[in-house]
Amino acid sequence: IYHICFFIFRRSDKSTLFFSLGCFFMCIYTLNSGEIIIFDIFPNLHWCLSAKLMFISTYMSLGIFGYFMYYIFSKETNIILVHLNNIFCITCSIITIFAPMTFMIFIMQVFCVFLGIWTIYFSKIITKALINKTEGAIIYVIGSTIFLITIANDIMVGFNIIHTDFLIPFGLLGFIFTQAILISKRFSKAYTMVENLSIDLENKNVELFDLNQNL
Repeated sequence: IYHICFFIFRRSDKSTLFFSLGCFFMCIYTLNSGEIIIFDIFPNLHWCLSAKLMFISTYMSLGIFGYFMYYIFSKETNIILVHLNNIFCITCSIITIFAPMTFMIFIMQVFCVFLGIWTIYFSKIITKALINKTEGAIIYVIGSTIFLITIANDIMVGFNIIHTDFLIPFGLLGFIFTQAILISKRFSKAYTMVENLSIDLENKNVELFDLNQNL
């Protein structure tokens, strides 16, 4: 909500919008995974609907955070690939709505392969951003690394490959914290630039006034 308010008052920066939407879908995922907290809120909710919500929120999170990365690192990111990524995620979500459980699991397995490919591409973007010394690259690396590790852990737990706890809520918290710092830093820089320009303009007006007085 906080970052949506940022977007409402400054629509030119769409990173805050996609960050908010991504956090929303990750919260939906958190409610429907692990201890499945959503059953405490809605006790009569069917388990199949909860599973669908978990899968769909996973797909949509990847699509939305792809756009978030584009608006943070626009020079390093290919917007066409971001659009294709989003189309794939939306397609997986639509299929999941109508698919039976067995096919939903198959779609998730395909998605996991796709996620691995995109993780490699995201790593390439971050590497380019670090080389170009793009603002916020180091902060993004820290947050995304924590988040990707927890995602990989939860996927392997879901397929019984490893037997650890579900960690995405902690990874999400770390990611949100670092990205909030990144967005706040960008807004602070923009405010400082406006402040400096205002001071320069005021000084120019004083100089112009003195010049007119001397004439």
